[in-house]
Amino acid sequence: MGNLKKRIAPGLIKGFTLVELLIVIAVLGILSVGAIVVLNPQQQIRKANDARRKSDLNYITHLLNLYYNDNGKYPAPNPGTCDYDNGSGSGNCFVYSNAGSGWISALVPNYSSSLPVDPINNTADPRITGHYTYAYGDVSQDGQHYDLIVQLENTTDPDRCELKAYKYDFGFTGGSQYWCTSGGTASPYLFQESHD
Repeated sequence: MGNLKKRIAPGLIKGFTLVELLIVIAVLGILSVGAIVVLNPQQQIRKANDARRKSDLNYITHLLNLYYNDNGKYPAPNPGTCDYDNGSGSGNCFVYSNAGSGWISALVPNYSSSLPVDPINNTADPRITGHYTYAYGDVSQDGQHYDLIVQLENTTDPDRCELKAYKYDFGFTGGSQYWCTSGGTASPYLFQESHD
């Protein structure tokens, strides 16, 4: 060891000072915080959940179309309990994904072994802000129209109700009604897939 010290020129064995180490740690900390602020992981999760919701509703729409091709009409939301609309609004009802993976009973198991459910899937009726479930209903009496809706988490999504002015009109006289604009009371973050 003593021999090694003699071969290295004096002044070349030098490390970082405590101040230099603290400066590097501070810079790395600032860069980390900046990256978290820019990337906003919570917003990215909300966007990913909403992308999944839209994809799931597209898949369910595909299954509903298969059912329609076989039967000439869309299924009642829940036969016997929640039937087709009779024009008065009394049959104008929904079924929700928080009931489980067979929440549209006419589709399981004949068209799919299970149906997708909302990533949060907390409380029925996505028309109410904070309720994250898929909803199928408003099926017309002749089975030719339906609504399939979900609430989006990303409050700036370009497909949200307050920008798209989605409508429904089944079971009501006097024409179409707006979900969330022009007097509609549903959540402004509603997303709708429907056949009408």
